Amino acid sequence: MKIILIAVLVFFSACSQNNKISKKEESFEIMNQRISHIPSVVEREVTLGEAITVIIDRGKNRVNNIELACSAVSGISLNPKEEFSFNQITGEKTRERGYKYAPIIFKGEKSYGIGGGVCQVSSTIYMATVNAGLEITEKHAHSESVAYAPNHTDATVVYGEKDFKFVNNTEDVIYIYSWISDNKVFSKIIKKTIDIE
Repeated sequence: MKIILIAVLVFFSACSQNNKISKKEESFEIMNQRISHIPSVVEREVTLGEAITVIIDRGKNRVNNIELACSAVSGISLNPKEEFSFNQITGEKTRERGYKYAPIIFKGEKSYGIGGGVCQVSSTIYMATVNAGLEITEKHAHSESVAYAPNHTDATVVYGEKDFKFVNNTEDVIYIYSWISDNKVFSKIIKKTIDIE
């Protein structure tokens, strides 16, 4: 009887050990699956505001000036509470910096000046900032209406006199992009988010 009892105990002990081993093997398998799935980091862009204006006066010099201003502004980032200054970023419009004579509006009259056309860039960015709900801190309208922007949606700039400024009043770093395509000026304001998948 003792021999039978010992045999039964040995059998159950062996089953228990096998069960423990199988649980360990299962846990290792689950662990390996978790390790083999390496999470990927995905950067996404969220558009806060954008705008488009049509280049009606497509004179070579004017388009050149627009391209220079777009290039200077595009890719600029702003931290929360940081202020954007169009004149500070684009700098003074001089021949040495590649700007050329093109039509401008000066004291209510059409004239020619170095850098003519850059106001279309500042105006397009202004419209994008309004659509993004950003805080405008300085903005001036032309002395007469302009063909590329509805009334009160233009933002004229004169280096050292009139600037276009806004503040990043969001809690995120934002990015400003501006470019020319298909005879249009595009401006977009975005923020970037990081997702782990």
